[in-house]
Amino acid sequence: MATPAETEPLTGWRLRLHEARTNFKQHQDVDLSFEDGYAGSIGENLKVVRRSEEPQRQIQEHHLRLASEDTDSTAAEGLKAIAETLVSDHQKLSDTLRGITDSLMNDTTDRSTATDQFKKARENAKEQSGEAMDNATDAAIALIEKLPEDLQNQLADLWISFSDDFGSGWSEITSGFSRVFYLISTWPADAQESIKKAWDALGKNFEGLQYLISSLFDSP
Repeated sequence: MATPAETEPLTGWRLRLHEARTNFKQHQDVDLSFEDGYAGSIGENLKVVRRSEEPQRQIQEHHLRLASEDTDSTAAEGLKAIAETLVSDHQKLSDTLRGITDSLMNDTTDRSTATDQFKKARENAKEQSGEAMDNATDAAIALIEKLPEDLQNQLADLWISFSDDFGSGWSEITSGFSRVFYLISTWPADAQESIKKAWDALGKNFEGLQYLISSLFDSP
């Protein structure tokens, strides 16, 4: 049976949510097999996920205004639950990858096997990430279309803000996965220490995503 998201014409706020989903997937559409190109710190100091060129203070004020002044609080709580599920789904993907490196570090898996497993798990993570965003977007559309028309665009704005910022955060996380893959496939002298630092940095990225949810959906 077709879902409301499939049967409704793609106009107005529905179209904007579908475009946000497409943008997320396009950002993830990279070659996951490369071993080079690690760029920078993997967001080690991430506190709030960045988006666009606007000052972060202005973005946060806009988000808080949407969440607290103009937007139905019950509906915002519903979107928050969808966002939390999306982040949780992606945390599970990361945990699967970390389990592979943990086995390698504990000498229960050899490096060749771990490298193959990690490469396949990254490819699988990309596919499952897209499916999770599909589910989240469809759930957001289903929630928003039940609201009065005067609230629909406001809640759509709130979800799109989250989707854009989440996409930026997840891109940093996938860069971290690339760093870990590079380390286990090349195994430099400091590989074990570097892998641990990489996972610690990735943990901060996920903390940033949780902070993002709070800043968007919780009242100040």
